[in-house]
Amino acid sequence: MPSLVRKIIASFAAVVPSIGIPFIASTTTCFGQDATELVVAPEFTVASRLPPRLESESIDVRVQKEVRGRILLCGGGVLPQQIREVFHEEGLGRNGRLVLIPTASALSDLGDFTHWVNYWSGFQWQSVEILHAPDRNTAMHDTRSVESLSNASAVWISGGDQSRLAERYAGTPIESALMSVVSRGGIVGGTSAGAAIASSLMIAGGWAEPKISHGFPMLPKAIVDQHFSQKKRFQRLAKAVQSHPDRTGIGIDEGTGMLIGGRKAKIVGDGSVYVYRTQRLKPNEQLISTASFVPETLASIEATKMLPGDEIDLRDLDLFGE
Repeated sequence: MPSLVRKIIASFAAVVPSIGIPFIASTTTCFGQDATELVVAPEFTVASRLPPRLESESIDVRVQKEVRGRILLCGGGVLPQQIREVFHEEGLGRNGRLVLIPTASALSDLGDFTHWVNYWSGFQWQSVEILHAPDRNTAMHDTRSVESLSNASAVWISGGDQSRLAERYAGTPIESALMSVVSRGGIVGGTSAGAAIASSLMIAGGWAEPKISHGFPMLPKAIVDQHFSQKKRFQRLAKAVQSHPDRTGIGIDEGTGMLIGGRKAKIVGDGSVYVYRTQRLKPNEQLISTASFVPETLASIEATKMLPGDEIDLRDLDLFGE
């Protein structure tokens, strides 16, 4: 029996019916601290099992296709329980099917995924699967992963190096299936690298001068940065927005998340989220004064600091475009 399966059984006292080769580990048990019995998982798609708030919510036509579901961007570090509870609830709770993508971490190539499964062990799920492609060629031709994502109500992308995610999954059927989770009404969440990958233009590295690459097209008009205040990435994001003035910069502190869905984005967790935009001046209009978290040399950047509980209309945030 593979060591991964043995460890999952030891951790959860659960029955593990199958493990896909080479990178899908599946458990159809109701995960939780006291969950020991097998739960038969009925076949369903998220579209037929939307959370009640989505069934009755009036979603603005302009952004309807992109945010029928939810996107949860987290800034890394230790995430408070509140953020994980929000993700669990939006992913259909104990009725949800969770897919974990640990590929951003180099440790994922070792084939032991216990750490990522344990991270969600305090929450009950109908099923939990690991999706990890050892290389791009595998990702291009893997139908099992696409099937797993087609049945998922929640997908969590862990931290590490966002370039690993882009190199293996961008432009593959797995990326397309991941996008469909949100369009069907599910939730895709990610922390650190798992958040950075969500924007079409992705900050792949750099300190004062950002290195720009391509991520997933979940947020086609955004550029996402993480560990924001803790690693003092104000200038990096401001320069990225200055170089791409049609994009909105989202800088997220550690222990903090931005929940995007319906007609709004809401801040959850312990820290702040910073929104950077190029000021769009009208004739004879002067630059407004900028906040302390925008470098003086980048005075054309308009910045907004959002705190936990704050909300912003997606029509004003402009993450998706027309």
